[in-house]
Amino acid sequence: MKYIFKYSLPVLIMLGVILFGYVESFHSALLPESVHRYADEITIVILVVLLLFSYGFNQLKPFYMGVHLAIVFAWQQLAALNETAAFDWMTVLLPIHLIALFFMKNGAVFSFQGKLYGAVLLVQFLLLIIADQSNWSHLIQEALSNADERLPEFPGALSSLSVLLFAGAMIAMITGIVFGFTFEKVMLLGTACCLVFSLYINETTLETDFFILAGGILLLLSIVSDTYAMAYRDELTNIPARRKLMEDGMKLGSKYSLAMIDIDFFKKINDRHGHDAGDEVLKIVARCLNSVKGGGKAYRYGGEEFTVVFPRKKIDDAAEFLEQLREKVSKQTYAYKKKNRQGETKLQKIKVTISIGVAERNANHKTLEEVIKAADKALYQAKKQGRNRVVQAK
Repeated sequence: MKYIFKYSLPVLIMLGVILFGYVESFHSALLPESVHRYADEITIVILVVLLLFSYGFNQLKPFYMGVHLAIVFAWQQLAALNETAAFDWMTVLLPIHLIALFFMKNGAVFSFQGKLYGAVLLVQFLLLIIADQSNWSHLIQEALSNADERLPEFPGALSSLSVLLFAGAMIAMITGIVFGFTFEKVMLLGTACCLVFSLYINETTLETDFFILAGGILLLLSIVSDTYAMAYRDELTNIPARRKLMEDGMKLGSKYSLAMIDIDFFKKINDRHGHDAGDEVLKIVARCLNSVKGGGKAYRYGGEEFTVVFPRKKIDDAAEFLEQLREKVSKQTYAYKKKNRQGETKLQKIKVTISIGVAERNANHKTLEEVIKAADKALYQAKKQGRNRVVQAK
């Protein structure tokens, strides 16, 4: 059920916002007439907020997607430009930009790749304007006309070449989502759809404002989601972090069990095999913890220490699932290549085990902090008794 929710919610949000853009563009059914009168101003405010937020939170993809929304919005306000060669070439180049942004690694707006992308975008934009005002204009139109003659004809304001390129971009994005699902990717796809619909109708500014507005809302949602993930999710292991544990702890109620888990001899792994190998071990253990049975939820507590919480479970029941988890981790082997002093590459294998201390909320341990402390003491006993075992708190 949790996986259905995880994958369906972003898609439903995307479709809902796009549907809002469509309904307001063609039927004006949801918002009052006064809002429609100020559609331009509202769109500008949303785009400015989007660009400021994405810059402030180092969100390269939403920033440049916002730039594309702003360019299309501004272009459509200047209706005379919509029939120019520059407009036709912009709609041909835009799908390529969408694919590049979608598969680009996110980062700071003015990182090297951010500056490079911005420079390419600026140069292309200036060249299009210059070409449109020069003798190149008829050559551009002729090249597009020749291409369109060989392609199927589509209704709408876009050339046949643009439609096919946008279709290819959508397919590439959907494929990227299928093989690496994230909330951000779904929002980027939704924004790309809003851009396509906005350019496709391209008749009156009012019709297109709400698609641009919808695209801006999707990108803002992407920034909010990513900011939340940075605060509550551990970047290395991709499981919830300690802050999320403390927040969830306030909703646990009066019956739950909690386990503190430590990777055995982790310092030796780092010293002998290097920190990269240590990071991979942390990821392997986190993946195992994330698949724990019994309704347990895993968190990274800090360093090589993890926590698993079992809502509505007694300590004996939780210990059973933790024993299965311990056994599963002990069967994991991490293999990596390492060069020796002679420069020869050899395959190194690391066996990983974990020690677990588990406690439950009861009359002696009433708060989350007390339960964690009791589980920590049990973990210390597991270490003292020889590691690679589960010990229940007394």
